[in-house]
Amino acid sequence: MVGRLQVGEGNEEALVTLYQIGRAPNSPSLTPFAIKLETYLRAANIPYKNDHSGKKSSKGKFPWISYKGKPVADSEFCIEFLNKERNIDLNSHLSEEQKGVGRALQKMVEENTYWVLVLDRWLYDKTNGVCIAFKIPSIMRWLPRRKFVGFAKKQGIGLHSKAEVEQILRKDVKAISGYLGSKKLLFGDKISQYDTAVFGQLAAMKYEPFGGMAGGVIDEFPVVCAYLDRIKTELWPDWEECNTGGGTRQATK
Repeated sequence: MVGRLQVGEGNEEALVTLYQIGRAPNSPSLTPFAIKLETYLRAANIPYKNDHSGKKSSKGKFPWISYKGKPVADSEFCIEFLNKERNIDLNSHLSEEQKGVGRALQKMVEENTYWVLVLDRWLYDKTNGVCIAFKIPSIMRWLPRRKFVGFAKKQGIGLHSKAEVEQILRKDVKAISGYLGSKKLLFGDKISQYDTAVFGQLAAMKYEPFGGMAGGVIDEFPVVCAYLDRIKTELWPDWEECNTGGGTRQATK
């Protein structure tokens, strides 16, 4: 599926610096877009190092990269930039039809499924798991909750009931499961750029469920679970080193 990982290898000039918000309790990041981007770097065998200092991009968001002195914001623009700079194309084995399907699946998970994750973490989870992970004091937790739930309402999905949102997620995951079928990855045995995007969103739900409902919905679909576990095993052999063990220790990578 992928060549030898080169995390942090090579001379400093050749390294991509990946700016993140820090490691998460049970996964490499609390943001699925960082998981997507780091998974892409591994799939494309690009040497990189992480920066968890909290330095934001020019757009005020995470993740972002710096390569040969050039900063690039937004996970998708980072990937497009590196594809061009390093002459990489993880989709070279795909037909135009498959690229169209991949684009549709990516946009579904990043523009629709993602908002289920937002509501699940900031509204439905009564354990305050994401607030605890971010070390937000109890007295201040209402502020980011209001912010993110407000974003979801503006997007539209936040206007639905919890049962309706859960059904939206179930239909999204069912669509992915149906398309995967018996394939190892979305388009066969070889990883594509679209796999990294789908993995980023669904891995954040499955492996970092906190007290919400999203992880349970994904667990209803064994084909999807096997798909996520497959990518995790292949591209993230150091997964446990890239999380904080449920918040009990520092990540070593």
